Amino acid sequence: MGVEIIPATAARMAEIQAWLVVEQTAYDAAAAAFESRRDPDVELPERGFLCNWHLVQRSFAKDSNNVHILIVDGAAVGFLDEMDILEVRPDQRGKGYGRLLAEFMIEWAFGQGHSVVQI
Repeated sequence: MGVEIIPATAARMAEIQAWLVVEQTAYDAAAAAFESRRDPDVELPERGFLCNWHLVQRSFAKDSNNVHILIVDGAAVGFLDEMDILEVRPDQRGKGYGRLLAEFMIEWAFGQGHSVVQI
């Protein structure tokens, strides 16, 4: 299995936005079902970061090196925007990828001259 963290590209940003939209659509559908029926059996999926995607896009536009993408077997499965936003694709959670991104973030922050990192 190939795992790497790379600087973002426009194509990878589009790939991530696509799964963020899918994630948000699933959340919206479950929330609507819950709201319309008040059905306690409806399980709401975790809400993703599509609501903050414009911040990541702005950061990428400012400097593409601000955003890093976690690639697993050729697919984007997570991202990190500087030290602010970190997300792993829902179907890839629980595999340690968030930890890899967090460790990368800490190394990157110290490399940028930060002396304190708070997660």
